[in-house]
Amino acid sequence: MNIEPIKIEDTEEAGRLSPEHWSHVGSRIEVYLSLNFCHSIKLVDNNMILGIGTAVSFKNSGWIGHLIVKDDCRGKGYGRKILEYLCDYFKSKGHKTVSLFTTDMGYPLYIKYGFDVQTEYVQYEIGDTAYEKNSNIRNIEANDIETILKMDKLAAGEDRSELLLSYTDEGFVYRQDNKITGFYLQNLGEGLVIAENKEAGIELLRLRMTMKKQALIPIENVLANSYCSTNNFKEIAKVKKMMYGVKIKGKYENIYNRGGGSYG
Repeated sequence: MNIEPIKIEDTEEAGRLSPEHWSHVGSRIEVYLSLNFCHSIKLVDNNMILGIGTAVSFKNSGWIGHLIVKDDCRGKGYGRKILEYLCDYFKSKGHKTVSLFTTDMGYPLYIKYGFDVQTEYVQYEIGDTAYEKNSNIRNIEANDIETILKMDKLAAGEDRSELLLSYTDEGFVYRQDNKITGFYLQNLGEGLVIAENKEAGIELLRLRMTMKKQALIPIENVLANSYCSTNNFKEIAKVKKMMYGVKIKGKYENIYNRGGGSYG
């Protein structure tokens, strides 16, 4: 039994590990393989993939994404073996903080390993909404990027610049009184929305809702959760954000939708 890097030809087999109600894992692995700050691995025995996982490395911190064990191989310690490998990988890079999102299924593994719950995100199913584009919203321009990166670092509590720079070519900012107060990266995973105030955040979230039919919002963002509740959007789940090592604290009230389960 070995742990090896995932190759592009593995995506079909790895995709068959996708749990019910998850988006196709194979397509996510293809994205990871296209980004030089991601390291995807597979646990292999007799040329069969028993489990997978991905390490996403930022400047001083890391995220674990898509740690999945084959249905009929669970309960055999394979998940912990992958987790240990990924955490050791982050240690080798000098990262002292590792984060992840988990469902109830993965929670016992992570809590036993030493991860702590930092917060929860509420998942909503979005109904039909009328939308007229706000005149303060425009496409991202090159001179907006520095502001976007600073705004994201404040909200996330970590430097995710390399990730964001891969997606700023298609997105939007909210600009009022010659100041950018929010942004939306439509192609970054689930559609990252960060904003400094309610007006920018809700307007960008409304724009996002014309393109995506689910939203994931931290419980600390009372304004965004209230907006979803007031509009009778259905709460379908809660997911835990967990952290291992040195704890870092973001400004979760500025997150109006997470970018993805593999990087916050």
